[in-house]
Amino acid sequence: ARIHPRLDLLMRLITDAMLAMPHLLLLILICFTLGGGKSGVIAAVALTHWPRLALILRADAERVAQSDYLTLTYRLGHGHLYCWRYHYFPALLPQWLTGTLLMFPHAVLHSAALSFLGFGLAPHEPSLGLLLADALRFISHGNWWLVLFPGLMLFTLVMLFDQFARAIQRLWLRSDVC
Repeated sequence: ARIHPRLDLLMRLITDAMLAMPHLLLLILICFTLGGGKSGVIAAVALTHWPRLALILRADAERVAQSDYLTLTYRLGHGHLYCWRYHYFPALLPQWLTGTLLMFPHAVLHSAALSFLGFGLAPHEPSLGLLLADALRFISHGNWWLVLFPGLMLFTLVMLFDQFARAIQRLWLRSDVC
């Protein structure tokens, strides 16, 4: 919104290319390239989750850019920095916050999936994915609880993040901020 058209086109092409690839495949590729570990998992999750939020924020920024009050602000002689500070940021903050919070459950699941597949954290580091991978060897011996409890913990963690994000989203929607 109100940026150079070529930069906007470039960002849309990068975003579309990132969204066209399957998340898990892209996560594995990035972790394999960066060597895994904590920094590799964080980078992989961050690099694969930003495009969805970027599309939402771009659409919201376009809505703000076409609003009457922003047109009037420009006609009154205020510059781009003023408009970004007093119009764009306050309008985009609720979407950015809820979008980021709603990505946490996906990030937790993807981190566990990478560790489960052996591309994530090192074996000596704590991870629910590693616990599940280690427990799979013992299912045939009747030790079902070794898979049940890490799986329930992963499910509970994801649901807690999701419910927290949705509560924040309802709070933002209830107020007149967005």
